[in-house]
Amino acid sequence: MSFLANLKIGTKLALSSGIGIVLIAGILINQQIASSEISSANAAVSREQTIFNGIQTAAVSLAEMRAASNEVGSGATTRDIEAALNQAKRSSQQAWDGLEEPINIALKPDALKDIVVACASMRAL
Repeated sequence: MSFLANLKIGTKLALSSGIGIVLIAGILINQQIASSEISSANAAVSREQTIFNGIQTAAVSLAEMRAASNEVGSGATTRDIEAALNQAKRSSQQAWDGLEEPINIALKPDALKDIVVACASMRAL
């Protein structure tokens, strides 16, 4: 403490102002880093939501394809069977369309490949 006691008032003010400026600079840098991390977290959440929506659309479409394939087996007329097949093809296309963007933005796209294979097999009908 004796070091500060021997300093003039102007020097003490300059020293405390310098410390204040360093602290403010630290606060601003911390704010910039935190904002950057929040932005990247928001981007990840948006990407994951898009992937989830695509998978959900594909799951609904696969369920519709299963229902249509059951109708093919129980169809009484050729018109019923053709309508069920057309519905299965439409559902397959919807599943494919729903997964196209999630596969493109997924960090590990191989996880979605099984659903794409199932859709492709239904499209081959």
